[in-house]
Amino acid sequence: MVDYFYKSKKAPLLNDELLKNALMKNHQQYIGFIRNQENMLLIPIKTEMDRMIVSQVKIIESFKTQVLILLRLP
Repeated sequence: MVDYFYKSKKAPLLNDELLKNALMKNHQQYIGFIRNQENMLLIPIKTEMDRMIVSQVKIIESFKTQVLILLRLP
């Protein structure tokens, strides 16, 4: 919005093409930033969390079987 006022030196109108273009440019920059963050951070974090969950499930299952074996031995 600040760019719009500096460039046009006027109050915005509802049908103003310059305002629409400025808003669309900023919107595209925000979407690009979010997509970049998703690729760099969120997807790798989710992948590692999935691996950790699978590992924890294996540990819990192993613990359950070992404890049950020990409890059955009189």
